[in-house]
Amino acid sequence: IESMDTWFEEAVISTSEKKHLSITPFMELNQAAGELNSHADGYERSSLKMMYNTFQTKGQDDGYRYPHYARIRKMSDGSYIQMWQTPSDEDASKGIRNGKDVYYSLSEDFITWTTPAVLFQSKTIFYDLSNRDIRHYSNGNGIVLSNGDFLAVACFRAPEIYNGESYKSYQGIAIKRSADCGKTWSTEQIIYNGPCWEPHLMEIEEGVIHCYFAESRPWISGSHSGTSLVISTDGGV
Repeated sequence: IESMDTWFEEAVISTSEKKHLSITPFMELNQAAGELNSHADGYERSSLKMMYNTFQTKGQDDGYRYPHYARIRKMSDGSYIQMWQTPSDEDASKGIRNGKDVYYSLSEDFITWTTPAVLFQSKTIFYDLSNRDIRHYSNGNGIVLSNGDFLAVACFRAPEIYNGESYKSYQGIAIKRSADCGKTWSTEQIIYNGPCWEPHLMEIEEGVIHCYFAESRPWISGSHSGTSLVISTDGGV
C-alpha cells in the first residue's frame, strides 16, 4: 500500500500542469459580423423548455382579477416587482383585455409576493362642464434607473371619447417613481398627451431617458400609426 501511495503521488506530480483560466464577459462574445440565418440547418433541433420546478400560479385567491400584460423587473436592491393590467368587469365580460387599472406586487425571493396593490388607478374625468368619462390605465411597465430609482410607466385613455381628435389631451402616458424599490411611490406625472399604447422606457445614459410608444390616431386609422418617442434629459423630471 505504501508503494502504491508513493507511485500515485509521483504520477500526479509528473502530470501536473499549471494552466491559466480566462473567462470572457458575456457582452464581449459574438463580436464578429453576424451571418444571416447561420443556424438555419439546426433550428428544428432547438426548443425552449419550461423549468417546471419553478412554476407558480397566482389567482383570485391571491388577489389577482383578470390579470393581463404581466411584466416583471428586478430592482436595485435585488427584490422583484411584477405589474399587470386588470380590465373593468364590463370589458372582461366581453373578452376585452385592455386595462382599467394597473396593479403591482413585490417579492424578496421570487417565491412569496405581497398582496396586489393599485399602481395606476382609474379615475373620473370631466371633458366639459356636464360630461364625464373614466380614465383607464394599461400596459404597466418600468425600469431601474442608474441612480437606483424605479420608474414605472403606463398609458391612459378615456374610452368614450377615445376616437375624437379634439379629445387628444385626455389620453396619454403617465409615470410614477419609487426611490425605495416599490415601498412608496411619487404622485402621477403626465409626460405625453395623445392616444397611445405600450410605452417602453430606456435610459440611454445617466439622466437621459427615452420613452417609446405606439402612437394611435383613431380618427384616421383603426390601427396604430407608428412608433413615437419623448425624451427626458433630467432623469425623468
